[in-house]
Amino acid sequence: MTTETDLLPCPFCGSADAPRLENTHTASFWVSCSEEYGGCGAQASGQFFPGPSRLTRFCYDPEAPEGSTFYARTLGELHPEYRRSAKSAIAAWNRRANVAQQQGGRADGFAANRQKGE
Repeated sequence: MTTETDLLPCPFCGSADAPRLENTHTASFWVSCSEEYGGCGAQASGQFFPGPSRLTRFCYDPEAPEGSTFYARTLGELHPEYRRSAKSAIAAWNRRANVAQQQGGRADGFAANRQKGE
């Protein structure tokens, strides 16, 4: 069973460990196949949902210290417009990954095991 924060493997490189939900302290989120975790750098952006200026709980990090006012450890702790944006980024990423899985290859149209130049 998946949760609202589960990310499917990268549709380009196939990494299941590299996809990460990210934001820059605004109600704008994206999912990135993090090169820091061995990914390819692919990204899928979510929608921006405007709201009032926020001073707390505007950055998502499930590994943040408990009781942090800066970070939200769950999507439920985020302000509503941040939560909507995060969910839209997750949906965009997973939609692209689902298309690749259904086509038996990667989102760029190449089979996952196809070598460059073939």
